[in-house]
Amino acid sequence: MILLRHVLEHALNPIALLKQLKTKINSGGYLIIEVPNVYSGQSKFFGKWSQFWYVPYHTTHFTKENIKNLMDKLEFSRVVYGGQEMPILSNNLANIFNKPLNNIFRVLGMLLYPFQLLADFFTNSPTVITVIAKI
Repeated sequence: MILLRHVLEHALNPIALLKQLKTKINSGGYLIIEVPNVYSGQSKFFGKWSQFWYVPYHTTHFTKENIKNLMDKLEFSRVVYGGQEMPILSNNLANIFNKPLNNIFRVLGMLLYPFQLLADFFTNSPTVITVIAKI
């Protein structure tokens, strides 16, 4: 099993990385990927201040559709489902105020976590996209 949690969006060439990783997994093994969903409820709400755009560190931005297409192209059998991320609103608040992330923003992010969950629920678009690919 190989786990890529918030890694693939930083890869300069996600296709090449996944092709290479696929050769490292034995038959019957799993590749588990978690990436930010740029169409999540909180991302829609915060727009350009959303941490998911995080240019230049996020070189690829993922949606449920494009990660499915990527997995199909590389011929993975897969199960795709949305997952809930830890409280991340702290990063967005720091971005809005153009300040470095600090403990005040972290506490505010935790206090506002129910709003993150509600935004994801009402937009039917989870904060992260999780893919479990079987080799």
